[in-house]
Amino acid sequence: MLGLMALSWFKFNIKKKTENGQCRNPAHIPLTGIQPANCLIGSKFHSNLYGDYISILEDLLNKVKNCTPTPIQSTSENKRHNARESS
Repeated sequence: MLGLMALSWFKFNIKKKTENGQCRNPAHIPLTGIQPANCLIGSKFHSNLYGDYISILEDLLNKVKNCTPTPIQSTSENKRHNARESS
């Protein structure tokens, strides 16, 4: 559950940084002044990162949807099942 919360927060955080052009790179200070926002380079970086992140999440979701789980059985259930098959 904590993992899902972290993934959701990360998606929201990257999306906001894409919209705001968040940038803490000291080399970009002449472009953005003192403010860490409204940096075109930061916005492009976070936009690419966001796109890659969404693509990975979609791939993961598709793999989970296509996977058919195998139920886990206890050892005693396996012994009974094997005994029925051998008789």
